[in-house]
Amino acid sequence: MAAASAVDAGDGVVSVSNDAPAVFPLGTTTVTFSAVDSLGNSGSSSAVVTVEDQTPPVITVADATIAATDANGTLATATDAAAFLDSATVEDNVDSNVTVTNDAPDVFPIGDTVVTFTATDSADLTATATATLTVADVTAPVVTAPDSITVAATDASGTAVSSAASVSIVGDWKLAPIAGALGVGWDAANATGWWSNSADDVTTRACLFDDIFRFGEDGSFSNVMGSQTWLEGWQGVDGEQCGAPVAPHDGSNSATYTHDASTGALVLTGKGAHVGLPKVYNGGELSNSADPQADAPDSITYTVTEISDSAMTIQIQYNGDNTWQFKLVKAVANSVSITKVIETDASSPYIKTVELYVTGTVDFSDGSVVMNYGKNGAAFADNQIDISGLGVQTDTYVYVIRDLTLMQTDFPSAGLSASNTVTTGTATNGDDSYQITMDGAVISQFGVENEDGTGTAWEHGDTYAERKPGTEDDGTFSVDHWTIQALNFLDDYGTYNGAAALETVITLGNWKTDSTASIVGDWKLAPMAAALGVGWDAANATGWWSNSADDVTTRACLFDDIFRFGEDGSFSNVMGSETWLEGWQGVDSDQCGTPVAPHDGSSSATYTHDASTGALVLTGKGAHVGLPKAFNGGELTTPADAPDSITYTVTEISDSAMTVQINYFDTYVWQYKFAKVVAVSGSDAIAAFLAGASAVDNVDGTLPVTNDGPAVFPLGETVVTFSATDAAGNLGTATASVTVTDQTAPEITAPADGTLAATDAAGLASSDASVQAWFATATATDNVDSSLTITNDAPEVLPIGDTVVTFSVSDAAGNSASATATVTVADLTAPVITAPATITFLGENDGLAVSDAQVTDFLASITATDNVDGAIATITNDVPRCVTTWRYNSNLHRSGCGG
Repeated sequence: MAAASAVDAGDGVVSVSNDAPAVFPLGTTTVTFSAVDSLGNSGSSSAVVTVEDQTPPVITVADATIAATDANGTLATATDAAAFLDSATVEDNVDSNVTVTNDAPDVFPIGDTVVTFTATDSADLTATATATLTVADVTAPVVTAPDSITVAATDASGTAVSSAASVSIVGDWKLAPIAGALGVGWDAANATGWWSNSADDVTTRACLFDDIFRFGEDGSFSNVMGSQTWLEGWQGVDGEQCGAPVAPHDGSNSATYTHDASTGALVLTGKGAHVGLPKVYNGGELSNSADPQADAPDSITYTVTEISDSAMTIQIQYNGDNTWQFKLVKAVANSVSITKVIETDASSPYIKTVELYVTGTVDFSDGSVVMNYGKNGAAFADNQIDISGLGVQTDTYVYVIRDLTLMQTDFPSAGLSASNTVTTGTATNGDDSYQITMDGAVISQFGVENEDGTGTAWEHGDTYAERKPGTEDDGTFSVDHWTIQALNFLDDYGTYNGAAALETVITLGNWKTDSTASIVGDWKLAPMAAALGVGWDAANATGWWSNSADDVTTRACLFDDIFRFGEDGSFSNVMGSETWLEGWQGVDSDQCGTPVAPHDGSSSATYTHDASTGALVLTGKGAHVGLPKAFNGGELTTPADAPDSITYTVTEISDSAMTVQINYFDTYVWQYKFAKVVAVSGSDAIAAFLAGASAVDNVDGTLPVTNDGPAVFPLGETVVTFSATDAAGNLGTATASVTVTDQTAPEITAPADGTLAATDAAGLASSDASVQAWFATATATDNVDSSLTITNDAPEVLPIGDTVVTFSVSDAAGNSASATATVTVADLTAPVITAPATITFLGENDGLAVSDAQVTDFLASITATDNVDGAIATITNDVPRCVTTWRYNSNLHRSGCGG
């Protein structure tokens, strides 16, 4: 402004004024400069002043550290990360609202990330600043402790922890044929939260559920899939379906495994080796874009979270905490056994039948199973019977027959149909032998190869032979393993003879009952679909209805009921506070509720079990297995009509499982499947408790868990702390307790039965030394308490005769035991006779007659008393008829007796 000047011709230099504002705004401003001379003449000129933003913004941002969300780091949108990005501030001398941008990634990886922040003002002046965001694993693992437990003390020191190393992973395993065998969820504790298979999937995906996962003793691992397995789209098929296994997940590559029982870590090494589903690996899931050959990992690490001799649960973290879970069971080797051979004299088309039992799942259609028969003593290789029509069969009986209609007539309740029989035109005879091979190896045989059966112990003309229930089929023939009826036994049976059906003398499907397995013990309904079922006959015992897998949960009050078979023949229904009730028991609808008499276990009951026939008879009103409503005369409509006895049939039994059927009307059948309740020792329970803890880290995934539990848990409560440390050193803990209590009753041994002498007519006082000595022979020991006091219920005076005395003992925990013994108090003391030691009689020369008053008075003066009988009235003596000896003048004389 000061640079403007004005010159006047007359006045010379004159002052200049302007119309400039006090503050020039951004942009251009035209300023007019004016000058006036002394004569009032004015002049003006203008100039433009331009104000522009020439100063860049100033960004302020500080370095920060945030917690990692998972192994990938932390999303930029996560709260802490977003707060860091939003913490950048900017100031500009002109613009009040300048936007800051940054080059942050979508996910901040673990470690340091330098972020550049940029701000540009309206004048396009740009400033940048950098700050470092450190993503660190600062989150402790989440440790999940098992539920606290109470166990029985082993001895006074408490209970030691058993070694879990005795349970081996070695062997063949399959997916458990149950709902929930496959599952996926957001973490290990919710491993079926997103999805799990249904009970129907066990059938629709049978090609998956029969796959074998084989762990060899030598550390080898194999996937054994057979001709089909379950395929998914990423394996090159149009949709999920059964199909030929796709390499490398077809078991074609060699593989090995290691299993650390202490941590559960299971590592499979070998491309394509897997358990459960092949798509799952530690880095994710193989997808449709995957190349199975190229993308399959060389190694996968799983975690065995549970394992027993018969079952195993395996988990794998495939994306952060996200978890797949697989439940497996020990696989039974597939096999086929010849169990019955029937030969009749029926006219064409004859009844000639061979019964087979299929163990596991066997595909007869693929030619791997061959049935040979030695026709009239020929070699097995000379003749075969085509049984491929049996198709795929699982754990069931199947039949090779000549005519289905005739068989159905003679075995009306056996459920024979086209699905479990194969009809052959091959003629066989009562002297023929049979053999089954699988993959070329002999697995079952009846009769002797190259030997005509006529006149042999295994001849079966017009009769039948059956493998004895419970005998093992080792692939060889032993006549001792068979019951073979006499020749022509079936002459007077069979509808073809106009006589009683063969079913009246032949029971099909009875070999699987294991005669060596005992029914003694506690049983529960098996926690599975179809544990309860009803159908029109024994072969279709779930044809009308069976429970679902969900029913195991909704009817938990039924599935926890115990059916107790005692060694002494006693039977008990142990139901607890609730069981499953139905309308006929007085409730509005099916529901859990208080057990209703007489089906509440309140009545005493007994049982008999004939292992040879399977007959199971419960005697006692209300005693039942399975559902209380089914009895041999129908289904109850009121509890008051409960029968005094029910007869069931045990169709299958092993050390761990049992199937029971009851015909309640005509051929109609209810069927129950039971599982043996295994008593778990305190040591095993603690081992399972310690192994039941798990830990998951947001970064490192599943972690091993340690604990501070002692080797021996003392009596009382012990709080166990479970700990897990991640790679960053973050420690997570959780606690649970083990309470060891004395739950074991003392063992008491009563005295041997004894006989003691009575002291008087009342018997014998219990305080008598002889009684006390007898009492003292009772002994008692306890696993915890060393000092025990034995009491008894003997009366103050033991009467003459037998007295049963009960000896009882209780330990400090209140556990008690008793035993009885019989003490017999008898009169063992002879009477006491009181008589003079010496007596002199005055007699005649020829003696003294016994009838003499001196003698009779003497004898009358003798008394006898007894400690029990008191005074004894009758005393006998051996006095002679007369006294024949006397003394005269100091000489001893003897003579005969005078009158």
